[in-house]
Amino acid sequence: MSVSKIHSKGLFAALLMLSYSKMSSILSKQWDFLQKNNNQFGHLLLLLYCLITLNLMKEKRMIVNKYLFSILLSPTLGQPCSIENEGEAKNVAKLLGIENKDFADSLLYKTRTISGEVIQSTITKDECNVYRNSFAKELYNRLFNWLVKRLNYTVMPQNLREKGKGLSKIKEDYHHIGLLDIFGFEILELNSLEQLFINYANEKLQQLYIEYIFKAEEKEFMNEGLKNYLSELNFKDNQHILDMLDKVNPPGVFQTIDELSSVNSTDTLLCDRLVKTYHKPGMAFAIPRMSKESFIVKHTAKDVEYNIENFRAKNKDELPKVIEDNMKNSSLTLVSRIWKGLCLDEDEAEAMSPSKINPRDRFLGYKFRMQMKDLMEELQKCECHFIRCVKPNDTKEPGSFIPSLVLRQITYMGIMDTIRIRKEIYPIRRSFQSFYQRYFELDPEKTSITFQEHLNKGSNFRELSRKYSYFIKVISFSL
Repeated sequence: MSVSKIHSKGLFAALLMLSYSKMSSILSKQWDFLQKNNNQFGHLLLLLYCLITLNLMKEKRMIVNKYLFSILLSPTLGQPCSIENEGEAKNVAKLLGIENKDFADSLLYKTRTISGEVIQSTITKDECNVYRNSFAKELYNRLFNWLVKRLNYTVMPQNLREKGKGLSKIKEDYHHIGLLDIFGFEILELNSLEQLFINYANEKLQQLYIEYIFKAEEKEFMNEGLKNYLSELNFKDNQHILDMLDKVNPPGVFQTIDELSSVNSTDTLLCDRLVKTYHKPGMAFAIPRMSKESFIVKHTAKDVEYNIENFRAKNKDELPKVIEDNMKNSSLTLVSRIWKGLCLDEDEAEAMSPSKINPRDRFLGYKFRMQMKDLMEELQKCECHFIRCVKPNDTKEPGSFIPSLVLRQITYMGIMDTIRIRKEIYPIRRSFQSFYQRYFELDPEKTSITFQEHLNKGSNFRELSRKYSYFIKVISFSL
């Protein structure tokens, strides 16, 4: 079968139902063609090939596609709040194995339980849109996390897998290497809430880089009694930018966005509040001259102007509880397992560990900040190594190298400061233990305690080394 002759979606559906061995055989033979074929159908087949490399049998491949189709088929809402085409809602409910009435009601009504009685109240079309969009985003989020988890299981050695043990527990018990491919700093012609999140993530990771490279040097200088030389460690710290964005007390920019997203307000009033609160001397905040619907954040990399339109709507991310319950109890077992994050035979209680309900969970900004907080905590437990990627041009053209653009990037990322500091201090340092082991024999007043005995006693090699380093200096000067 030649992929170049495939033109029908019906044939793609037939491919989905093929066995793993037949599917793998067909697509692997056409790999070179698939890479060169730049149309949408070729991309679809590439996706299919990637799924089979994760050892997903045809049943699981179908469920993955049902998740994706459900996102694409999200029902169109009318005015007043209603579903324009009931067939769309029925199709989504059927694909996910949930009750159609429950699904439709979850989009059109706000459900509350008072004194054991379930009460439904009507909502506005904007609120309906929030519920529908939140559900679509959550479908994508759960599927994405499940696929990443599945990928980790696929590359994991078989002997590490233990029945009932989840991925987080396995990571605790064994050494592992993690690769973090982060967003690049983003500045577009029109920047909105998404770009603010992305650039905030870059600021957080820049702070981690600063802590590893520069603040670690400050600490080392203090430990070595070189406090008077700290002025030589000049670097651009971005902590003031992070404080302005995510500080809780006093409230930062994100806290203010959450606050005005929870009340009957407007984007214009939100922009006015941000300007009034943060446009002050010493703040990394500015206002554009020609627009009253924008604000500027002075990021480490570059000043970025953000348009306030739809900030509040984009920040709302409330998922009705009835949808959550329906997805957990879907008639399709695999749909339910993906929603719960279950890949293999790990314990369900571990994967679905209960968490405290926070009123701010209905805001996308809060969820993003909590994810960043968890990521930073995990990174701070690791030994991090940094690969700094530099764009040679903005047009993605091969062979085009713009020196000013590259220089600006390596300056903003702190690479120039890193090179300077590494040049001025010792980039390679021996441990106090190895220093003492090598030189303590030179001291004519050395005690009868051997190096091994010092090891057994847990001696302070830092203090011992100070004595012998001074002695070596005396010898050097006398020579």
